[in-house]
Amino acid sequence: MSLEEIVSKINSKIIKNVFIPTYRYINKDNDLYILLLYKKNTYLNPYKETDIFFSITINYTFPKIIPYVRCISNFHTPTLYDNRNYFYSILHYNNENNNINSLNIETIFELFNKIPKFLNFIKNSKENKILSYFGTYLINEIYDVNDFIANPIINFYRIYMSYKNKKDFKKFKRYLILTEIYFILIEPAPDCLNLGKLLFFGDINYLKQRKIDTFDKQHSIVYLKINENITLEFIMENNTYNEFIKKVTDHIKTLNNEFDVYEDENFNDNNFRNVIQNFDKNRLLKEIEIKEEIFKNEKNIYFYKELTILYEKLLEKNNEYNTQFKNLKEKYENFNFKENNFEKKMKISKSILNI
Repeated sequence: MSLEEIVSKINSKIIKNVFIPTYRYINKDNDLYILLLYKKNTYLNPYKETDIFFSITINYTFPKIIPYVRCISNFHTPTLYDNRNYFYSILHYNNENNNINSLNIETIFELFNKIPKFLNFIKNSKENKILSYFGTYLINEIYDVNDFIANPIINFYRIYMSYKNKKDFKKFKRYLILTEIYFILIEPAPDCLNLGKLLFFGDINYLKQRKIDTFDKQHSIVYLKINENITLEFIMENNTYNEFIKKVTDHIKTLNNEFDVYEDENFNDNNFRNVIQNFDKNRLLKEIEIKEEIFKNEKNIYFYKELTILYEKLLEKNNEYNTQFKNLKEKYENFNFKENNFEKKMKISKSILNI
């Protein structure tokens, strides 16, 4: 189906004065950009006092590539307007059998219909003081920095990074983007500085573990240990660093004041399998390493399920890791994972929303 046919079908089903889409074609490939307005004081918008906009970008190769679904309104703290793709998050609820191999025009209509349910879930989670990490960024994907800084809440910094010691020092230009819950590192493209490859993104709370040293009179060097094998080093001007840390401190304080529980989205086996289905051996090993580091400190049923699925996928490619997988299962298969506050409140949320 062509993008023009998609527009025609959408126009035949729109709900006038309640749900309003507009369209344009973007970039050299003429991808389809759909802007969705969920009007305030309508049944599709649970935030009655503000209009809410989402955008859906449909690649010209659709359905080979999933749509990119962005929120482009500030109506919630922490903001959802930070360039995450909410495709899986929106289709996750009430869609246990979601499969990216079955994308079609009905998937687009499903997104339209599920966004209000998604908004209801976010609103209810906030009322129960649950912070769920919806949406995703993709490592090594190319992003337009303007899509982040279009929201004035998002902070942008030019920094340098080094993976060497001072003796062999080389500087690499990087962009550091600070949202209200994430920090993101981007390698700018040499021939188009508004574009860049996303190298890393992490929870803003990681920044509490930072160590700082003097690099020279004008610059500080920040060391950030993510786990035993990953330490990030970045160099910032002193004034920039002071501003950056003040923003980080303010964001963390706000999160601590407004939320009691921090958790990833309610776990969905099929969703997670879709995410990792094209990972190679090295990517799977890196994901396992990070999840195991987290699991050491938090015995959570969701992390355990993710680890088992990652190992199962890895063993499809190489059975030399069978012993590690068996050890994990023997130790935790019958482990009593206690129901935490998140799980209790999630049951309340799902009951209220009838999902």
